[in-house]
Amino acid sequence: MVRLLYAVVLVALLAGCHEKKEESQVRIRAEAVQELTLTTLEDQKLSLSIEPKKVTIKANEKKALLLVFFATWCPPCLAEIPHLSALQQEFGDKLIVVGVNLEEGKTKEELAAFKTQKRVGYLLTYGSENFHLADTLGGVRGFPTMYLFTPQGELAGYYPGAAPEEMLRADIRKAIGQ
Repeated sequence: MVRLLYAVVLVALLAGCHEKKEESQVRIRAEAVQELTLTTLEDQKLSLSIEPKKVTIKANEKKALLLVFFATWCPPCLAEIPHLSALQQEFGDKLIVVGVNLEEGKTKEELAAFKTQKRVGYLLTYGSENFHLADTLGGVRGFPTMYLFTPQGELAGYYPGAAPEEMLRADIRKAIGQ
């Protein structure tokens, strides 16, 4: 009975809260070039250039981009924090991990306390532009949802739900040409 309970909990954590969508079904809803500016907790502005099939950070065009849509109450999102922090540290000069919070009403101060308490080792953004970005990328149907883009802005991976660290590491290496 205990093993069955552990199995159910493990499946729930790994599956996340999402509706499955294949990478080939991901459609960026940008008919022309769009500019979005995300705001980090450190008040850094991340200017994104979004085209029909590309997303790049304007100031860091030589780095791959991993966008992680999350909520602070989501157990699979919490479970991924150490893995995403480790990947940011490992690929720091070639990758930018950006946690995009999608909770209405979550204040900057609440998110900063969350970042400190959970020891998040990558950028977190807040504000209404987060929702605009999620919509532009085709909508986020569950948490966590991740998009990996090459330094050239091409979609290299789509992960609805929790993704194993080793799979992300392999996809990141491929995206940056290692």
